[in-house]
Amino acid sequence: MNKEDWTRVCDLFVSEEFQKNPESDEISFVLLYKKTHTNKDGMWTSEDARENFEKMEALQLQHESEGKSYTEVEIFAEVLGTKARLRARFRPFSTIGEARLEEMRARQMEYEALLVKRSDMEQTMREHLQMIEEQQRKKDKELITIVILMISINGLSLQNDIFKDKDIFIKEPKTRRSKIKKMQRAQK
Repeated sequence: MNKEDWTRVCDLFVSEEFQKNPESDEISFVLLYKKTHTNKDGMWTSEDARENFEKMEALQLQHESEGKSYTEVEIFAEVLGTKARLRARFRPFSTIGEARLEEMRARQMEYEALLVKRSDMEQTMREHLQMIEEQQRKKDKELITIVILMISINGLSLQNDIFKDKDIFIKEPKTRRSKIKKMQRAQK
């Protein structure tokens, strides 16, 4: 293979399109490693990260040129080691976050349901409060009407001393009547 063909093959293997899984359109581990270890401007976060990436690419090319079968996990294990945290960390996104995503969706739905329930309860409480306030206003009006009616029946005027004596509205009905009668006699 001449140098120009070799360069094209290397460029093809490094390209994002080549490194995607054609069946699921997922990015390969090697490309994922590169994306997670470079800045937005394409600079490596560390020299070790760049060296590891180059080793992974070289191993990938070597296995393909020799016709050996390999898995990306094997390449990762060979370059980065076989620690369990690395195996778990570099699983495909579909398996890493699937359970977490479902849990988050369930929590979000539960949260939204609680918000709706809370809103409904607040609306019900506002309606009950309005109803209670309206009933209180009606009772106040009825009480005022009764007091005015009592005054007009007994021939008392609103300027009468009956309103200065606060106890008249507190005592028992029998005592109240006797107090009103005494006041009426005193006026005559």
